[in-house]
Amino acid sequence: MRRDIFLALMIGVAATAIPADQPPVVSGGVRAGPLMGRTDLTDSVSGFGEVFLRGRTTAYADIEASAGYSRLTGDGFATGIGQLGLRLVLKPAATGLWQPLVYGGIGLMRQDIDEFSPRSTFGAESIAWSASLPLGVGFRRILSPRLALEILGNYTYTLKDDLDSAALNKGNDMLFSLGVGLVLGRFRAPVPRAFPSPSPTGEPVQPSGTTPVKAGVVDRDGDGLTDEAETRQWFTNPLMADSDLDGLTDGEEVHTHGSNPNRADSDGDGTFDGAEVAVGREPLVADEAEPESSPPAVPATFEFASISFASGGAELTAEAQALLDRVAQHLRQTPTLEIEIRGFTDSLGDRRDNLRLSGRRCGVVRDYLVRFGIEDWRLTLEAFGEDEPVASNSTREGRRMNRRAELAPLSHPHSDDAIR
Repeated sequence: MRRDIFLALMIGVAATAIPADQPPVVSGGVRAGPLMGRTDLTDSVSGFGEVFLRGRTTAYADIEASAGYSRLTGDGFATGIGQLGLRLVLKPAATGLWQPLVYGGIGLMRQDIDEFSPRSTFGAESIAWSASLPLGVGFRRILSPRLALEILGNYTYTLKDDLDSAALNKGNDMLFSLGVGLVLGRFRAPVPRAFPSPSPTGEPVQPSGTTPVKAGVVDRDGDGLTDEAETRQWFTNPLMADSDLDGLTDGEEVHTHGSNPNRADSDGDGTFDGAEVAVGREPLVADEAEPESSPPAVPATFEFASISFASGGAELTAEAQALLDRVAQHLRQTPTLEIEIRGFTDSLGDRRDNLRLSGRRCGVVRDYLVRFGIEDWRLTLEAFGEDEPVASNSTREGRRMNRRAELAPLSHPHSDDAIR
């Protein structure tokens, strides 16, 4: 009777946790690792394994149902434990490659004592059911948009005192485990930069060529696709207007051209979708490759703007990241192009410190471009410190202009293609 009530409670919690008006995003996987008990006898390290299925309730929480088997061993005893569990998995940071996890829940255990200890308590049941309370912390490492690695440390408080066949001391038995698992599902891509700058009215800027969304509907990157459509239907990044960096916004790809917003070259002909549209070609029709001697098709002009920094700092602002997004896109479209990154500071502070600071500014620009797949051998760094100012350091505005990183082409098919 108690077991039936407990199962009904677990099913009820799961049913109420998942919103009825939202289709669940489901993931699943396997988990295994070492296990050790804390019972009235001397315990030894054993192991456990389980399978689990999750349904997303919000961007920061999943409901997990699991089934597994554990082996608890120690001084003269051995117990097999079958487990059913229901957990609420919280994801405090739902973006990025590394994501922390915290969970808690309820469980149902079936113990089967194979070997009774010589110190076993009279009347100890060989087979019995009981409840448990699992708690744990860990992290997830996203390996691909469909696969993740998880490592979780688990503590389970059981409502039994004779898992080891002996109830000698006051207090229930406990289980500790470390699980390593693989999860199959759909995982949110890392967000490389902040929200787009709002318009003067406070609304996101709507890119040209996209289909406007209805008033009141959330579209944080202003690409013409709602955040819900991006996360549930197209699996694009709701914080990046151009998720695949091919030169077209996600809304333009879906509504106007019918191309894949997650693939920079939808037809696989070697040219990005944005470059094909720019020259009047169809991004879904593979065109014949150009002769090997012909230079790759590139935009007629491209401006490498300077990157500004705060006083004494080497952090990229949202505006700087937006500029570097366009630089990364241009470099991916022109694979023969190499650039030089030059770092500068104002004249405040020690000269040697300023030289080191300018080198750090070069480094953060390089690291950002490498994150977008630009080969580091194409990026040359040179630190100038407070030398070669572009304005007077005697004024605040002049010092602001001198705190910069400049990008300049080293080689290009068209010598006048870039303006620093």
